[in-house]
Amino acid sequence: MCQICLLESLSEEVRWPKPLESHISDMKLLVEKAHPFADQFSKMQKQGNLTALEKLQPSLAANVSDLITMLDILDETREQWWNDPKKSKQRKEWTETYQESKLVALQKVNNKTKETIDAMRARLGVCTKWTMGVAGGLEEIKETEGKMEVHIETR
Repeated sequence: MCQICLLESLSEEVRWPKPLESHISDMKLLVEKAHPFADQFSKMQKQGNLTALEKLQPSLAANVSDLITMLDILDETREQWWNDPKKSKQRKEWTETYQESKLVALQKVNNKTKETIDAMRARLGVCTKWTMGVAGGLEEIKETEGKMEVHIETR
């Protein structure tokens, strides 16, 4: 399984808050779109085909840039969900009425969601640095919006 496909596996290990579910579907589509480029890139890298790698890296970088954006959207949506006035009021009510089990369950969902988004970002970072050879990792791709200068090294 490629590093990018692991994002989909990670997404299936957690119960997502309702507002994030549609974004998870979108992310899975982006993973499906990026996988052929990552797979081809890996094959060309093993063969040492620098010409093919140089042609393929911008496409893969653009797809990774889309995935980075989706992870940012997931994190922002999670934060909006958690800080929503209705959700805050509900947490306050549960605290005041000593319904700690409900409060703890909600906090677990929020914490696990945050951990999963961070794990997906880390996995994508590993792919960017080690598979694609982008020294600046996710930040470099994000800064250049996937349109970066190609520097390929074979292993």
